[in-house]
Amino acid sequence: SVNTVFAQLNIKLADGGTSATGVRDAAILAGMPKNTVGLGINMNNILGTASPHVIDMANAYATIAAQGQKATPYLISKVTSADRSIDYKVKKQLSPAFDQKVTADVTDAMTHVVTEGTGSGARSLGRPAAGKTGTTTENKAVWFDGFTPQLAAAVGIYQDDGTKTIKVKNRGLGEVTGGTYPVQIWTAFMKGALQGQRVIDFPPRAGVERLLGGGLARGAARAAGVLHEDGRGNADGCDGVAIGLAHLRGVENSHQAEVARSVLQRRCCEERMAATENVNGR
Repeated sequence: SVNTVFAQLNIKLADGGTSATGVRDAAILAGMPKNTVGLGINMNNILGTASPHVIDMANAYATIAAQGQKATPYLISKVTSADRSIDYKVKKQLSPAFDQKVTADVTDAMTHVVTEGTGSGARSLGRPAAGKTGTTTENKAVWFDGFTPQLAAAVGIYQDDGTKTIKVKNRGLGEVTGGTYPVQIWTAFMKGALQGQRVIDFPPRAGVERLLGGGLARGAARAAGVLHEDGRGNADGCDGVAIGLAHLRGVENSHQAEVARSVLQRRCCEERMAATENVNGR
């Protein structure tokens, strides 16, 4: 895994600070409970310092698979008694978490884990898939969380309370990693679960630009629909553009959002001033 790139991204998102609130906020938006053990704002949280439940990881990845729509997990979908006095059907609870362009880019990045990375064993699924392997220090826990356009699933393996190195006897493996048994289990499950379902491609990569500095503000504005592709303003005022950044749902009050708003307001004003000068100069 190219962990150094994600660590650098976390530093940039902190904008010079020492608290990585952006990663924690994104995890919660995706579906991770706020009280997840270890889900803090330390700068190395992006490398996986939390200790989540497997169902919560599956749910978070399902949010990405569903193009930003988060669902509340449930175990029972329907109950009907013989005399029909009980006829229960779950009411699915959905809420928007991320912009579709953002999830398209995240998905595109994670497809490479399957096509050419540590999760390459999942290629035998025979359909588009994306995901991420995980291996803790000293191999005390190993994971593979992945999804297709229709289904997300997570596999986590650890022994006892997760403080002992995983050891498997007589299997010919030097060590157990996320790219070994977790990928194999995930692939076998998905083959059965998706049997008979049509093969669907992921949405194409959107190419949303970075969100800090001028380039990031412009990218966020385009994703939010408040700037045209050619950079012209698509709002009646700079405040309108800043409000449009509410596509950063759920983190509107965080430090990152405030920085992005100020940058976006400045960029919008620059665009409006430039447009005025162009008009007057004709």
